[in-house]
Amino acid sequence: VHLLPKEFRLLEFFIRHPNRVLSSEELLNSVWESDSFAHNDTVRGHVNRLRKKLDSEGNSSIIDTVHGV
Repeated sequence: VHLLPKEFRLLEFFIRHPNRVLSSEELLNSVWESDSFAHNDTVRGHVNRLRKKLDSEGNSSIIDTVHGV
């Protein structure tokens, strides 16, 4: 799977924190540079692209979204 650098860093962060619910803010603070102008929509976009690259048809996603947490 070919991942862009930010997608790789995001995946690495997920792997290092398994079975945890991570907020968009936590991902922004941990994966993006502090001088970045990224926001929650940026995180959602990267997570969606990562899902498309990693998930296989007919199987549930390896990245779950938990709303309201």
